Amino acid sequence: MVSVPDLDKRLERSEAQLQEVAKLLSSQEALVQQGVQVQKDLEQLADKQRHFEKNHGDLQKEPSHELSSRTKWN
Repeated sequence: MVSVPDLDKRLERSEAQLQEVAKLLSSQEALVQQGVQVQKDLEQLADKQRHFEKNHGDLQKEPSHELSSRTKWN
């Protein structure tokens, strides 16, 4: 039979483990929320890029050296 002090020690360990699990779950939830926000940000950037390419696609037809020389300060 298990003594009361042994049960108390087990209970304390279990409570400590539960607190640690709660901290880990909280951290994981925060990371998931950050990941969701990053995904939204990436989708917005992709939309902006598509919009830019649709409206300014002619810029991509010019060779890059012409673009850079056109934007330099003289």
